[in-house]
Amino acid sequence: IGITSLSTSLKELDVSLNDSINNSIQLNDTNSIFNVIDQGVLLSHNAPLTKVSFSPNGNNIFTCSIDGYVKIWSIKSDLKDFFDTKKIKNLQDSIILDDTIQVNSSVLSACWDDRGKEPLLYIGNINGQVIIYNITHKTIVNTIELLANSSHKTIKEESTLRFVKCISNNPGDMTFAVSIVSKGYDNIKGINGILSIYNLNNGNLIHNFHIKNHHINSMIYNHNGNMLITGSYDGKIRVFDMITYDIIMEWYAHTSQITYITLSNDENTVWSISTSDYIKQWSLHRCQLLRNYKIPTIFND
Repeated sequence: IGITSLSTSLKELDVSLNDSINNSIQLNDTNSIFNVIDQGVLLSHNAPLTKVSFSPNGNNIFTCSIDGYVKIWSIKSDLKDFFDTKKIKNLQDSIILDDTIQVNSSVLSACWDDRGKEPLLYIGNINGQVIIYNITHKTIVNTIELLANSSHKTIKEESTLRFVKCISNNPGDMTFAVSIVSKGYDNIKGINGILSIYNLNNGNLIHNFHIKNHHINSMIYNHNGNMLITGSYDGKIRVFDMITYDIIMEWYAHTSQITYITLSNDENTVWSISTSDYIKQWSLHRCQLLRNYKIPTIFND
């Protein structure tokens, strides 16, 4: 796992984790607004990474790989110290491996959940399962079989719709959203996908969105869970009303597929990243482009 801290000309700070088994990451793009301020390598995974994310409180990181392993890391130092190269001399001294979870198949996605008394991790694999893992007790508390609980005709007819591409939990209630795609989703243009809403407590399906000619790669709820913002293979950003289950906004954000999407802290804007290595900021209210930057390929998840 290569970990690189970067500062931008906007005085913002970001961290990117990239699969780098033998070598640390080198960035030499002089045209980029991102500048390397520190980098290092943690050797742990033996297969390419599929998902990496900080926990909501910033104290932990999870990493997932295609060989079915999920690892949870702790940041020992204060977050401000973590990004201070004068205080952190060795990356291995500031990040430690806490837990290793072995899943029965390749892991494509995961999601933190800190809504309850004990933090959970949702893990999505290529067998149509979401595994609920209790981080405190280091135990699997539930395995939700998405396909078994679905009455959607398309899912029953299309047995290849088994890959859990991304997961997002609803901060407003005990539900979560999953994007399910078929094998070969990265190479087949116009492939269909399913966006499903599930009840966390009983694992029951609440609603299915049948998505034609594209699939969702990344998604995030707003603060109260009334809206779900998605980024898709077709380059579109879509906003779903989670009360009426309608698409209330959609627009072409990129000419290539969107790999990651997130909201700004005030939830007035959306940030999106595409496979063409562009990061864009959009007004959520006007669907208007506010900023557009060419970024290093390290950010392409």
